[in-house]
Amino acid sequence: METIKLNPAGKAIYGVPEVSTKGLRKYGMALLTIAGADDEVSEPEMNCFMNVWAHNVGASNDLIRDWSKFDYRSANLNEILDEIGSDFPLRSSATLIYDGVHMSLADDEYALEERDAVMKTAAFLNIDKFTVRNIEGLIELERAGSKIRHSIFKQDAN
Repeated sequence: METIKLNPAGKAIYGVPEVSTKGLRKYGMALLTIAGADDEVSEPEMNCFMNVWAHNVGASNDLIRDWSKFDYRSANLNEILDEIGSDFPLRSSATLIYDGVHMSLADDEYALEERDAVMKTAAFLNIDKFTVRNIEGLIELERAGSKIRHSIFKQDAN
C-alpha cells in the first residue's frame, strides 16, 4: 500500500504519521464535493483546500494535480465514501465532517447545499446530528478565536 507521510502540522492535527495515498485521494474528492455542493468551490474554499489542508497532509504534486482536475459538480458523494470504505485515512470519519465544514466556511458562507452535503456525509458515516452540530460549533469557536487573535496582533502593529 502506497502511503504519504504527513508533515508536522498534519501529524499534530490528525494524530497519525502517514496515510494511504488512495484513501487520501478519495478523502480530498469528498471534501471538494462537499464544498462544491452549492455548485462552486469558491476561491477561498479552494485556497483552504490546496494551501492549508493539502499542505498539512503532505499531499504530493500528483494528488494536487488529480484534485485540480476533479469534477466535483458531477461527483457522487456516496460512491466516493463507498470507495473510502472503512479504511479511513485520517483515523476517524468525524475528521471528514470537521474538514468539510471548515472548508465550506472558508468563504464565510455555509450554504444550505453544503450543510446538506455535510449531513448526508454524516448519515453515511453513522455520525449523529448532535455530533455534527458540536463540530460546527467547535469550528465557529475556532474562527472567533482567530478573529480575536488577528485583532490583537493588528492592534500591536499600529
